[in-house]
Amino acid sequence: MGRYIEGKSRHQLELFPARLDEWIEEEHPARVIDKFVENININSLGLKENNDNAGRPRYSPFALIKALIYCYSIGIRSSRKIERLVGENMAVHWLTRGLKPDYRTIARFRSDNAEALKGLLAETIKLYIDLDLYNEDLKDTIFIDGTKIYSDSNGDRIIDPKRLSKKVKQILKEAEIIDEKEDKIYGENNSGGKLTPEKMEKLEGLLKEAKKKVEKRLEKKENSDKELKSKIEKTEENISAYKDLFEEKRDKKDRVNLTDPDARLMKHRLHGSHASYNAQLSVDGNRFIMGADVVNRENDFHQLQNMVKKSISNLGKDRKIRKCVADKGYYDTNEIKEVMKMNIEPVVKKQHQGKRNNKYFGREDFTHDKEKDVVVCPFQKELTFNGIVIDKGKEYRRYRCSEPVCKSCPLNHKCIRGEKRKSAKVYTILNDKEYLKKYEAIMNNEKNKEIYGKRSEIVEPVFGTVKRDLNFTRFSLRGLEKVNGEFVGLISPVYNIRKLINLVGIKELMKKMDYSTA
Repeated sequence: MGRYIEGKSRHQLELFPARLDEWIEEEHPARVIDKFVENININSLGLKENNDNAGRPRYSPFALIKALIYCYSIGIRSSRKIERLVGENMAVHWLTRGLKPDYRTIARFRSDNAEALKGLLAETIKLYIDLDLYNEDLKDTIFIDGTKIYSDSNGDRIIDPKRLSKKVKQILKEAEIIDEKEDKIYGENNSGGKLTPEKMEKLEGLLKEAKKKVEKRLEKKENSDKELKSKIEKTEENISAYKDLFEEKRDKKDRVNLTDPDARLMKHRLHGSHASYNAQLSVDGNRFIMGADVVNRENDFHQLQNMVKKSISNLGKDRKIRKCVADKGYYDTNEIKEVMKMNIEPVVKKQHQGKRNNKYFGREDFTHDKEKDVVVCPFQKELTFNGIVIDKGKEYRRYRCSEPVCKSCPLNHKCIRGEKRKSAKVYTILNDKEYLKKYEAIMNNEKNKEIYGKRSEIVEPVFGTVKRDLNFTRFSLRGLEKVNGEFVGLISPVYNIRKLINLVGIKELMKKMDYSTA
């Protein structure tokens, strides 16, 4: 046996290290987490605690936060797995000082304090600022992007009105009930429009009728109908749940997710559509997270201003943001304008307008005479001011040509699909275009072009780290408020702590944090 290094006998008596602190080496990430949490003003987070002094005392919030941060940092998020690690993993055992909370305690603490835990992100940013680790070339710039992350729900629990309709028809046929009544509710072949709660009530009536018929057959000991009865009862439950959630939780296609009503079906680049959330991040030149949020809108269209404001809030008065960089998915004229009002340059690529069809005149063939306040068409006819219109929150000045003049125009067939237009030409101009000229100047600036070129290599790898290194591709909590707390209050701070360790090193970071053993 001399060829191998042999382990010790499991029956031999020996002493563990005399101090718990000796279980963890000096340059272990757990020590950074320990010091970081100990330095937090726990009262400022607003944690929800049971103040009832009766019965067993509650676990220290410091211990629970440390355990959550460490376990999330190694890709473990299940409360049952965290409970097991507390007993098996020396680092977690050291962080909790030997406490062993069960999975219910861990899950309840994380769920109840989802909102309060968001304060941890601001704490990591404060530490980052104190250490003065900014990338000097990009110290005043943030990069914004979003990604889809699966919700903690099963796609089978999404009620699609069309599929539900087909299910009801199938049940009625199996129950040998003529579905003429069902056709009257919303048309033959499901062509009668949306499946409203009122129509749902009528469908419930049909299902009750089918259930009675099936129960009568079961009384005659026709056991083959037991499965059909079960289908009817499950469908009744789904309809009832759908009605309860319809008004507040339906998506644009009237679908409802029964497991997580706030989640929405979103397209993932390589994996089709799944119930998901849209996670948003803003990072600086060092790929350090400055702001985070979770929304249940599939696109990034209205998130630019939101992410800028969150970043400003986290940075406080210590640092200023002068540029925000985002891809074309964030381009929206209202958002651009609001960001510019904050004295921040929006380096956001404009949406492509598509190729022009030369068969017809385009908007650029019309000119605006500011002095006379008229729009002149290619045939040199004037479109006069016709009022202010609001479309999708944007204010436009509308100009209109008189109908007889427009219809008698020899160029009418070329005038922006004129042969298909039944009324006079209407032309709109976005009100207050001055800021758009400023935006164009920002985008034409050579330095800004260079910065925009760095966008993908700075912000996109952050999501790669979150999804692969932290193994975070699916939320553990449900509901928009709680998944927001999980992403902003746990994933983002965990990422930032790892980033601090990579930027400085554990040994040097411990010195700068003025570490001393507790």
